[in-house]
Amino acid sequence: MRRYMLPIILLLCDILSLCISIWLAIVLRFAETGANYQAYISRMVVAMPVYLFCHVIFFFAFKLYNRVWKYAGIKEMLSIVGANVCGIVLFLLARVVVLPLGGKAILLPKMLMLLVCFFNISLIAISRLFVRWAGYQVEKADKENDREFKRVLIVGAGDAGNIILRDLRQRDHRYVIGFIDDDETKRKKIMNGIPVLGGRKDIKRIVHEKGIGEIIIAIPSLEIDKLSELAEICSSSGDNVAVKVLPSFFTSMDEVQVNYQSLRPLQIEDLLNRDPVHLDMKTFGKYLEGKTVLVTGAGGSIGSEICRQVMKHHPE
Repeated sequence: MRRYMLPIILLLCDILSLCISIWLAIVLRFAETGANYQAYISRMVVAMPVYLFCHVIFFFAFKLYNRVWKYAGIKEMLSIVGANVCGIVLFLLARVVVLPLGGKAILLPKMLMLLVCFFNISLIAISRLFVRWAGYQVEKADKENDREFKRVLIVGAGDAGNIILRDLRQRDHRYVIGFIDDDETKRKKIMNGIPVLGGRKDIKRIVHEKGIGEIIIAIPSLEIDKLSELAEICSSSGDNVAVKVLPSFFTSMDEVQVNYQSLRPLQIEDLLNRDPVHLDMKTFGKYLEGKTVLVTGAGGSIGSEICRQVMKHHPE
């Protein structure tokens, strides 16, 4: 029964919107002049059943009640426009053929019907946008209160960051808290419903304030020295914060599809402007085994990675 509740509610809202559109159009068109104001109202009341029928059949034909409005986009908005345009055209034809407008028939001005169609599209589109907004707010509240969801911070409010954001919204157990970007023009702006919280200098503060569990560096065109600096900040922002990076070969996003699966944990290779050197790990391990090792700069991204590699060989 619950699956039919939203379509029924939307149908009733659409019928109400159609009625309101007529009243708004007539008032806007004739209220100031007063010419035939009451006559047009009475004629439209008589024609109301046919008017509603002509529109509703196209609402079903364009499947306005079979769509998931939570993910509504341009195609869904175009379906609303198409259904209303077809409905108003059919009504104009039915008015001539079906409706018994005896006596001195009052022709409906073209401007009036254009206004009716405009208000129909606007009111119905607003109702669908409200459904999408309400669904987003409910989902947002659930994720904020669910501890199983990992809070994510995306560094880079550009094309790659927004593509990854859309992909993350389709996945479970991850909730994007905000963007980080050094571009001053993007500060305090909202992109796809997610705020730009600050620049790289604000990462540590935001991680602690928002309880961030994962940082995604979504800037594939970032230079090596700047990536190294950014990785240093991200890796030292918290003990249990995972850092993932979008590899540099995703710079041309027209050729490669970018999504969450494209990300990988930050590696030393990401910080080198050359091919990595492959070591003889067996010989290296025997050298370190049982010895006391001092690593300088162990708090940084490279130093911490060296510590993890050294610990695999059982130092003292």
